[in-house]
Amino acid sequence: MGVDAANDVKLVICHGGSAVLPGDQPGLLQFALNEAVSTSPFTGFATVTTEVLDRFVEDLVPVPLQPMRVPGDPARHWVAPGLVAMAADYGESGIWLSVGSRQRSALRPLRSRLDWEQFNG
Repeated sequence: MGVDAANDVKLVICHGGSAVLPGDQPGLLQFALNEAVSTSPFTGFATVTTEVLDRFVEDLVPVPLQPMRVPGDPARHWVAPGLVAMAADYGESGIWLSVGSRQRSALRPLRSRLDWEQFNG
């Protein structure tokens, strides 16, 4: 992170040297959370209803940002020690819930909470 001395604005310098203004930083965090869920070595995926999602995320901390519009609209994030969860609404196809972690032990307690379509935690 750098500071533009003329305007006293904190900048995030991205790969390639381009500056990103502070207003863009929430988008960067959301992108990083999406990447964490999708590229984690230990993951889970299930299609759920709103009611099931609400129960599932009770013990997680919601990320206080506006929902993203991709991969589904809306797409929201939650975190807990060692894991990231993302729910993307696909309308009639349901809500796609994905969880990811770099540590298998962070997902282990979640195994019995849902009927997962894919789970390797």
